[in-house]
Amino acid sequence: MRNVARLFSAVLLATFWLGANSAWSGESPPADTESATLSGPVVAVGFSEKGDVSMYSLSLGYRHEWQGPDFLDAAARRHGGTIATVLEPLLTLFAGDRESFDLQLVPMLRWQGTGQGLLRPWIEGGVGIAWSDLRGLNLGSRILFSDQVGVGFDLPTTGGKLLAVGYRLRHLSHAGLWANANSGINTHFVLVTLR
Repeated sequence: MRNVARLFSAVLLATFWLGANSAWSGESPPADTESATLSGPVVAVGFSEKGDVSMYSLSLGYRHEWQGPDFLDAAARRHGGTIATVLEPLLTLFAGDRESFDLQLVPMLRWQGTGQGLLRPWIEGGVGIAWSDLRGLNLGSRILFSDQVGVGFDLPTTGGKLLAVGYRLRHLSHAGLWANANSGINTHFVLVTLR
């Protein structure tokens, strides 16, 4: 299990390093990081534990920003930030005591702090749908809801890109809609997005 943790840590660090180096081209950071799109690749390394089962996970995806309702952004600006809407398809591979995968599609709202400081905080959350091949964990169904919330910060790079680093908590369950068994499972992620 330690080798799996080392492998996932190496993948996360390599992704961070490659993404940051491809963005650092010697140019100065963008003057207005608020106008940067939220679309971009997503990499996350996670850990789940349920009873005596421990699993590490590697998630890969691509988030897509779309224009949300103007009233949300107007309300966020009154409180010192912006709100954006994103759609995130994600593939998660599990290793450890169980080896499996899941696919999810989650629409999310993201509040982003404004300002020109080096780090800009954000918080995001959403509820979507997931198909999971995890077995033997009393989930009750392969079709599950994916509820998630995350916090982090954006770091501007010299190449005009933004590197988002954060923590995400994801809960998978079916809310008791499809079976009596509905114990659910939580995964804690370290998340990196380059946009």
